Amino acid sequence: MAETGEAVSKARGGAGLPIPAAERALQELQRLVRRPPSSADRPALTMRLPTDLASDDAQTLCFLRDEVDAADEATAALLGDVRFEHLDRAEDKVRRFMSECWADRSTDHVTLFVASHGAEARKATCYIPVEFLSVTSVTEFPGVRLLPVDDPQVPPPTPWFVLEKPTGCVAAVEVEGSSFTRMADRARDRVNHLLRAMRIAQSAHIQDFQLRFRIGIGYAFDDRLRGWNRRDDDDAYELTLTEQDVTELLSHPAMSVPKSRRRPPSRWAGWSGPA
Repeated sequence: MAETGEAVSKARGGAGLPIPAAERALQELQRLVRRPPSSADRPALTMRLPTDLASDDAQTLCFLRDEVDAADEATAALLGDVRFEHLDRAEDKVRRFMSECWADRSTDHVTLFVASHGAEARKATCYIPVEFLSVTSVTEFPGVRLLPVDDPQVPPPTPWFVLEKPTGCVAAVEVEGSSFTRMADRARDRVNHLLRAMRIAQSAHIQDFQLRFRIGIGYAFDDRLRGWNRRDDDDAYELTLTEQDVTELLSHPAMSVPKSRRRPPSRWAGWSGPA
């Protein structure tokens, strides 16, 4: 019960605290869905009411373009919030939310949605093998630590979390979220961004075949394997970073370029509206 109360409190934003983007988007969607019906505008989406909300008089709902756009915004806001990123099909949850707001107009469904679907964000270290790049000691970069493969912090190897060659070091990234998969994705993005910057910074005085370092196919949180990617291999040769290399890297302009933020694609692709 305490967790539910905390989640409801978060949905309301708390006294004097800004309301998170996910809750603001849900509130706007709830407001739009509850407007008085209008016959002047053509519906952009027609969908069937869930069985438990349908009646003999109401089987389907029609939504206007601004309501569909608001649903897109709500879905994107949920996926961008660490409390809701664990939702496998956020668009389905938003569709259900729209139906509930329409069917029951006296209840604030935003607070109920947060209490039902919000999860406490956790902090963890994601470990990602890096191939064809080695370090002789723990090496700190902004947001990423590179560890030797035999460092005691590194989780034990598994069939996908490979510490043998061509793995030369392991990147450790502190991440926060409610989905290990999405947390790992963010960690991999951060490591890939670092490796791209390193290639640029080293390209003037390092052979091209020594700049082919890359992340491995697996990742781990402690001793728990969470996923891997398949890819085609090609020839590459290991590069060992020295202390002088690290100093030069950190002073290179490429290392200060921020990672770009990408907005998720529309979650309503494939939904059929009226002909």
